[in-house]
Amino acid sequence: MNHSTNFRHDLENLTQKTFYFCLGASSSIIQNTQENLQQLSKNAQQTVDELIKRGEDSYYPSFITLGEVQ
Repeated sequence: MNHSTNFRHDLENLTQKTFYFCLGASSSIIQNTQENLQQLSKNAQQTVDELIKRGEDSYYPSFITLGEVQ
């Protein structure tokens, strides 16, 4: 191999590795994003459930008390 052939081979190797690196990074980002969105959805549902429970706890006792007074 002469200098030009070595350079071309090295450039092709670098280009291929860069391409595969980008694919791997993209795959990792997509996987992490999916996991984060699933966790966010779970946390959001838990928060909604807690707020509904808090609303029920603060509304129903006062409603029952008011109803009993009347």
